[in-house]
Amino acid sequence: MNGVKIGQFCEFTGFSEQAIRYYEEMGLLHPDRRPGSKYRYYTGYDLISLMQLRQVQCLTVPLKELAGASNRLDTMDALLERRRQALEAELEALEERIERIKTLQRRLRHPVGAVACQTISPIYRLMLSDPAVLSHPNTPGILRSWLEIMPFSHFTVIIPQAQLADPGVRVYRPAWGIGVIQRYLGHLKASPAEPAALYPRTRCLGAHILVDDPLRIRREELSPFFNYLAAHEQLFSGDMYGLLMYTSPGGQDKNLLVLHVEATLG
Repeated sequence: MNGVKIGQFCEFTGFSEQAIRYYEEMGLLHPDRRPGSKYRYYTGYDLISLMQLRQVQCLTVPLKELAGASNRLDTMDALLERRRQALEAELEALEERIERIKTLQRRLRHPVGAVACQTISPIYRLMLSDPAVLSHPNTPGILRSWLEIMPFSHFTVIIPQAQLADPGVRVYRPAWGIGVIQRYLGHLKASPAEPAALYPRTRCLGAHILVDDPLRIRREELSPFFNYLAAHEQLFSGDMYGLLMYTSPGGQDKNLLVLHVEATLG
């Protein structure tokens, strides 16, 4: 290829004239400009440059970074190293999201009402039903940042132990807010501040429960827990807390809560 005009160069390569001129403006192509001629002429060297450009572009290296790199080997190596690290970080994030999907699927497929001993990882919670929390100056920023890292945050509820132990309470109005498991804090721009609170790792009873209203839970909807405690001669020794796994739009179906509670032998 010895000195072809841009139209023929485009025909050979499949690139548009607009793309070729853009690459030239960025300093990625250097066609000949012959004295006395208004035309650019492209040679085999331009084809080599274009092939290298496309090779690196296919590795999703941004054009601006490529344009800023010199022709030195060490500069190209540094450019590729940065891109490799970025892709590995993206891959790690994708793998973590895949694991999150698997976790959600396992929870959706879990038998409803089956109570079993479980270990709960440490969780940060921001209880928005508390007026003091809602009016705290840090709350809006924390809430926005936690919403940005969905699906690694969740809607959380807490029913106080005193209500659970009172047989006269037939309807529970749980405290509610947003929570994020401590191991997902790497997705946050900053560590949680007050009024967010850390709930430590806990060994407790857990079950998947279907309810009509996650903010107005009837006592009979928690019957799997009460029946289990009675059968094993256990008592509530802490609050009941959990996350909203699935909410039915328009109330067309039951809402799925994953609830946990501490219990001891009576």
